[in-house]
Amino acid sequence: APPVITGSNPASPSASSTTPQLLGTTSEANVTVRLYKTASCLDAAVASGTATASGGGGAFTITASVPANSATTFYGRAIDAAGNQSACGNGFTYVHDGQGPPAPVLTAFAPTSPSTTTAGAEVSGTEGDPTSRVFVYASANCTGAAVNPSGQIATASVFTVPFTPVTLGCTPVSAKAFDPAGNASACSNSLTFTHYGCAQCACAANDWLRTFGTTGDDYGAAVALDYNNNSYEVGTTTGALLGQSSAGQADAYVVKRSSTGVFIWARQLGTSLYDAAQSVVTDPSGNVYVAGYTEGDINGSGTPVAACTPGGTGRCSDVWVARYQANGTRDWLVRWGSNRRESAPDMAWDAKNSRVLVLVGSGDPVYGNGQSPIVLAVTPATGAIAELWSYVDDTQNKNPSGLGVDASGNVYVHGRAQWSITGALSTTGSGGNGVLYVYKLSQTGVVTWLQHWGSDDHDIAYDVTADASGNVYAVGYLQGAPVGTGAVGGYRGADATIWNGWGDAALVKLSSAGAQQWARSFGTARNDLASAVWLYNGLVYVSGASAGNPATGGNTSLYGGTDIFVAAFGTDGSVPANSVRIFGSAGDDGVGRSVLSGGVWLLPGTSTAAWTGMSQDACGYGGGAEAFLGRFCVGTGGPSPL
Repeated sequence: APPVITGSNPASPSASSTTPQLLGTTSEANVTVRLYKTASCLDAAVASGTATASGGGGAFTITASVPANSATTFYGRAIDAAGNQSACGNGFTYVHDGQGPPAPVLTAFAPTSPSTTTAGAEVSGTEGDPTSRVFVYASANCTGAAVNPSGQIATASVFTVPFTPVTLGCTPVSAKAFDPAGNASACSNSLTFTHYGCAQCACAANDWLRTFGTTGDDYGAAVALDYNNNSYEVGTTTGALLGQSSAGQADAYVVKRSSTGVFIWARQLGTSLYDAAQSVVTDPSGNVYVAGYTEGDINGSGTPVAACTPGGTGRCSDVWVARYQANGTRDWLVRWGSNRRESAPDMAWDAKNSRVLVLVGSGDPVYGNGQSPIVLAVTPATGAIAELWSYVDDTQNKNPSGLGVDASGNVYVHGRAQWSITGALSTTGSGGNGVLYVYKLSQTGVVTWLQHWGSDDHDIAYDVTADASGNVYAVGYLQGAPVGTGAVGGYRGADATIWNGWGDAALVKLSSAGAQQWARSFGTARNDLASAVWLYNGLVYVSGASAGNPATGGNTSLYGGTDIFVAAFGTDGSVPANSVRIFGSAGDDGVGRSVLSGGVWLLPGTSTAAWTGMSQDACGYGGGAEAFLGRFCVGTGGPSPL
């Protein structure tokens, strides 16, 4: 009977040997086995060996030679001691493969990156070898364990592999293909999946502070984050900031830093008159939008700012809005205004409608002692401006201070109302110097409701945020004892009309219909105000400024004249333990519009003295009023949030 070639050592296919051992059996022992490369076994033998006794027959191991990267088929014939030859046996193909398959190409993520969710995340790509398995790695260079340990064979050259991205972070992804012989391809291109709020928080060990400024005065007004955790702080300077040039009395500035506080670039812009940057926001593509006011022709249109009404005091001003790319290139700058005193205290990215909303405070051109709210809708690509909502009435000073946008595109305008506030759906009275108010507008600018609260004594709402259910949280300042139900002390006592001192911080929760759920006034015997509010880990976080020591929990040592605080509340208005943290210098410190993302506060502001115990820029504190940007971890929530 002909010999049977049963396999090889190493097994086929193999990348390791061009001299494999061919293994097989014969029906008789002690016969010679010759190997051929043709099915007739009539060509010259390429190798031979002897079958030794095994299991009633024979077994052989014969070493052969094959070309590299080839497929070679062998056939066998047995010859006994008498010279009798068997028929030609079966064919066995040995494959030597020392070449790797083509590298995969990663093409897309689902959901699209950057994303607000990590659920169901997948990466897709192509692989040119239909026999190779693709392995995906959560790294940029195919290191670490594969997220799919068994690999995946591409179907019609396409593969899709699920993976688990980093929450509130950035996940690089790469891939490598392995053929049946075990040869690996080169590593693929790398794609990065970004989950919004990328903060990379390692808590207090990574806190830092950057003070920066000029020989003049510099004021930090607001900060925004992009999806890579770069920060953009805006404000006003009376000098030449970080290598820039001064245009006049005061200029606007934008400073970009990395997530670790490393300076990337700065831009300063202005006219020979007074110019300021007041607000900043980013879009999902990484573009940066800045708004402020100008007394000059900041956009170079050749048209000066309109003169105020004769007899008025001071100059009129216009609003300006600019867009910068992530590399600092300015795409456009537009100016908007009338013969009134206008400013841009806040702006927001409207994700529902893919637009920028800018809040304008339009002041009385004669006296300038009150402002009315206007909301502008700005087209991102061109800077084209349209009025979304306007309530200009100098008999009803509403002094707008900020706006917010929820996921449904609803807009919240807030500030201080004096004398009376009349809305499309309600009328409420204020007989004193002002109460804090919140308007809710539809995405088309229709007033849904109007709510107010306070002491009738120079109260103001500085910031709002909304949760997924549409509940609204507003923070601000009270200069007197609050009136109305639900006004209780957050840090001192539980009086229905608690008031701690010169001025208190305020926090109010409203339902989606505008009904007051609860309210908190909190502070010290000195002046306190809350300027920003964020929701994180089931708690309500507030930042602001205080001139005194809060009465409860956490790090509450006062550093100087006025310091910065962050505080935490439950969504039911409760006050957790260790819920206050104080930051500051030996001088006076003021905080602008801050950002809380992934458990990290970014606090912009102004200091009049050097900070201690923080990582600062090499220039440190240079004198006068200087801008700062600080990164402070708030912890992980729970019973000790700070």
